[in-house]
Amino acid sequence: MPTHQRKLLKNHFVLEFVPFGGNFNEFMLLFISEMKEFKQGKLMEVNGQDAWMIAGLSVVTADLLQGNNMCDVLRHNANKGCRTCTVSRESLTNFSQNVPAISRYHHITDDQFKEIFNEPATIRQR
Repeated sequence: MPTHQRKLLKNHFVLEFVPFGGNFNEFMLLFISEMKEFKQGKLMEVNGQDAWMIAGLSVVTADLLQGNNMCDVLRHNANKGCRTCTVSRESLTNFSQNVPAISRYHHITDDQFKEIFNEPATIRQR
């Protein structure tokens, strides 16, 4: 298909909605198996004529919260992920917390980033 036709709305199809709170991984397993068939091409009947169909995934759209879930990005009310500490949600009311041990300080995060950047690229991507 020519590039100028790929952008036309009539050539885009919504396959399925994953409801908020639904299991995205469960949906993706089925979706990926179906897309593998279409990647190789599949003969289908369209309006009484045979057509060779090839498909691929081009865009995933999600609201902010669901998008964060899909990308494993922490957000407000996350179990951990506060900008200043690493305490879990269950431990927020524990007054015996060792605050210096669970806080994030610039010199500690700088050392952690240096360690990450010094790792080989293949290990860093995992």
